[in-house]
Amino acid sequence: DRLGDCLMKRILVTVLLLFASHLMAQLTWEQTELEATAKDNETAVKASFKFKNSGQTPITITRLQASCGCTTADLAKKDYAPGEEGVVGATMQLPTDGGRRRKTITVFTNEADNKTYVLALTGIKPEVLAKSIENLHWFTGDPVASKEVTLKAAPGHPVKVKSATSDRDQFSVKLTTVTEGMEYKLTVMPKDTTGTVNAIINIDTDLPKDLNDRQRIFARVLAPLPIPPK
Repeated sequence: DRLGDCLMKRILVTVLLLFASHLMAQLTWEQTELEATAKDNETAVKASFKFKNSGQTPITITRLQASCGCTTADLAKKDYAPGEEGVVGATMQLPTDGGRRRKTITVFTNEADNKTYVLALTGIKPEVLAKSIENLHWFTGDPVASKEVTLKAAPGHPVKVKSATSDRDQFSVKLTTVTEGMEYKLTVMPKDTTGTVNAIINIDTDLPKDLNDRQRIFARVLAPLPIPPK
């Protein structure tokens, strides 16, 4: 009957469209997320995102766009035949004082609907002086009590901590050496918690000036959080 014929035609068209889309160009990736750790004196990391044209028609990568100026991407060529493999190279500049940084690269293609792919690279540079916590806080009305911060130098790269001082006299800071050049402890305590206050605890080290100036933690006495109505 007509209804049955119409249904069969729709099914046939759907199958043909699915088959056609399968034959179209398509990039497949070994990995779309990579992580790279910098070595001792490296200021950048590199990564390679490998791909393959798994379709049956040629494909063109029209553009690469990084999410940050600290990251660049490169490609040996733009056009890839069916079955051909390629690599998107990525280079990421890292913070000089260490830490983690995650950025993305968007790959634009001439596939149907100008399909894009998003690649993610996480770069890691061991911190020159790792801090167990960088933000200390108390609330107004809290009992006056000390809090501790552990400072650790990267293995094989000793850092001498000379002193630690608060830029506000409402906080006292005590520096204790655990292992000279490798581990220290800061004991921070507000003189009272009767009012709000913000302070920077500056840590003076034997690092070069640009790195030394970034060695700090923050101490705050905050107003209590409002209790939402029931």
